[in-house]
Amino acid sequence: MSQPEISIKCLVVDDEQYARELLIHLIKKQPQLQLVASCKNAFEAKEVLEDQRIDVIFLDIQMPHKTGLEFLEEYEVECKIVFTTAYQDFALKGYEFDVLDYLLKPILEARFLKCLERIKNNFMLEEKAFQFESLQNDQTQYIVIKSGYDKHRLKLSEIELIESVGEYIRYYTKDRKFLVLNSLTRMEKELPASFIRTHRSFIVPKQKVKSKTGHTLIMDNGMKVPVGKTYRTKISNTDLFK
Repeated sequence: MSQPEISIKCLVVDDEQYARELLIHLIKKQPQLQLVASCKNAFEAKEVLEDQRIDVIFLDIQMPHKTGLEFLEEYEVECKIVFTTAYQDFALKGYEFDVLDYLLKPILEARFLKCLERIKNNFMLEEKAFQFESLQNDQTQYIVIKSGYDKHRLKLSEIELIESVGEYIRYYTKDRKFLVLNSLTRMEKELPASFIRTHRSFIVPKQKVKSKTGHTLIMDNGMKVPVGKTYRTKISNTDLFK
């Protein structure tokens, strides 16, 4: 049985031009990988992550001003990490962050291909888990959330909008709002296919989209939800009104 086609969005972060160019070359040779951007430092990487959905970061550890380890300690990064470094001694410290792989410079193509297999296997396992979660949610038709000190059984049919608010997500229903400590990326994986992400800050139920104007969705409750650049192709290819 052939493996399903996957598209993995990549970000390269390395202060050395040669190292960046080598990784860019290796990534572009693989049809499953899509290079979104390459950055010279952690500050540029943060800006990309704020605007783009990234699946895997190829992250150098030793960089001036802010190392790769400091970058992960300071920012909440929800994508997978592959460390790249010329110093093997950093490997043990790197795995404290549950990184996907560790590439020692200079990176050989054969080693990169092994890393690619690990990346693909990881994403395929997550996709299977997502499909299982979707099936379970479709069958049970509710989720249990904890808002403050209280737990609530929230029917999926009651959800009108889900919004990211810092480290929290907010569920909108017709009569109430629930603020829950969770990430939108994690929630996206747990919801069935009847929900779709439109922006790094929003997930909506398809059946409650009333209309679409340009890059804005109008919901049944009158709220306007933006469609982010990263999600426009997906939204355009999705029939929201069937």
